[in-house]
Amino acid sequence: MELCGSVVKTLKAIAGDESAVNAKDLSAVVSWTVAELEGGEVELSAIEADDLVARSVHSALCILYLEAAKQNNDIGYIQDFLEVQCGWTNPERVSIVASTLFTSALPKIRERLSSMAISNPSVVGMSWRVDHILGDRELETPTKSRQRFEVKMPLSDGEEFSLSCTAEQMQVLAEKLRDMLTESQRAHN
Repeated sequence: MELCGSVVKTLKAIAGDESAVNAKDLSAVVSWTVAELEGGEVELSAIEADDLVARSVHSALCILYLEAAKQNNDIGYIQDFLEVQCGWTNPERVSIVASTLFTSALPKIRERLSSMAISNPSVVGMSWRVDHILGDRELETPTKSRQRFEVKMPLSDGEEFSLSCTAEQMQVLAEKLRDMLTESQRAHN
């Protein structure tokens, strides 16, 4: 799992530092984070830690839990991440963050993620046309042909998106799509 540097830095900072966030506060922040990701709200009056530190930890845990939910990882994966990537050595603190609270909330979090996800549009129609110029009034020899391509995709509001382009524009578009596919395959591997 790849997380941004600031998230890892925050998680490393509280790895064993009881003075910044004690076990009770860490547990309260985990409850707050999971409840918020499920769509609920929690009162934060019970946290004794500095408000800025608590919010920083909350943000880091939100990202950690959302990434784990997105990839359908379990608490074992979160434990490994905390121990290996963030240097957590205290098993009590690891078990607080990688708690069964997250496991029980995972289906609800994944449901919320899928409802917010932007789906890729699918192509519902494609047409093309080639027009040959046979000649003009002076009966000159034909020198050109024109090609037109049209692609149709549905939008979320029921409308239809249509893209029309010439052969040259389609060739540029196809090259850019090939480049994008190559980059995404390279990033995935």
